[in-house]
Amino acid sequence: MTPRHIPDDEHRDRPVTKPVHPLFTDVLTSEALDRQRQKLAAALDGLSDDALLSRDLDELVTEQLDTFHIEPVTIDWAAAATGAGTVACPPLDRAPLTTPAPGSDPPGRHIKLSIEVPFVGAPGLFGFRPSASTGDPALGFVASDPPRLILVAVAPDLASAVADLERQEATIAALVSAVNKEVEGFDAALPGEIRQVLSARIGLLTGDASLSDALAVPYARAGGTGSAKGGGRGPSQAARGSRIDPPRPRGRPGWTAPRFQTAWRKAVAATPPPWTYARLAPNFQALDGQVGVSPEHLRHLRSTFRHTEE
Repeated sequence: MTPRHIPDDEHRDRPVTKPVHPLFTDVLTSEALDRQRQKLAAALDGLSDDALLSRDLDELVTEQLDTFHIEPVTIDWAAAATGAGTVACPPLDRAPLTTPAPGSDPPGRHIKLSIEVPFVGAPGLFGFRPSASTGDPALGFVASDPPRLILVAVAPDLASAVADLERQEATIAALVSAVNKEVEGFDAALPGEIRQVLSARIGLLTGDASLSDALAVPYARAGGTGSAKGGGRGPSQAARGSRIDPPRPRGRPGWTAPRFQTAWRKAVAATPPPWTYARLAPNFQALDGQVGVSPEHLRHLRSTFRHTEE
């Protein structure tokens, strides 16, 4: 029995006015984080081209981090305060309570202990259910102003109530640690994910090879497919990359670098990252207008026209 589980006069009989319910049971943490990623993707997609071109990339990344970062929970157990009282818990098979003898506890009344403990972090995490749960229940609720967690235990005697609170503390500590681990992994990956998506869009808008090449996103230089260095690569390069996959029906236009780059850009825009051939292929439009090609065919097209990005 730890000292804070024995309430002093200041906290004795402090009422718990809000109904308690099981904590860490509302939504699976992985599902909640997936929803957060979906909200992030929508926010990034909503950024205008003007914003991407006029603002600093680091500033844009920081702005999105401020919105979508989730602060893990830290509970200050050392600052916990305990309250106690009694509640009526008559057995279902007993007659209504009679007037107790002087100096004795009424039959059917149980000890109720509560702990109020301050915390910092996102209050919503107390509703997250970790992938690996202890299975032990923890009953309570989250209060605000200031943020604090309130746990409640009801038992026939003080020792049992204290034991239940200690069990709930251990359960809460384990659950907080499990949820925080998943949230911290999400937070750690967030800057790179945001920067990758924004860099790709900026690279497509500006034709910046250092951005688009790093993400395997082709871009089209103004003025055609030739290199701007040393007078270009000459007709032989254009001939080598202008058409592929012969033979084809007479009259059907073949693949050219600009056509491929346009189709590739559309596929990238329609595909959430990470951009792999397997993910891009279903959104790639073929020459006949049909959407969807095999990953192998897309890989072949990309390797054919990669030289036009240099």
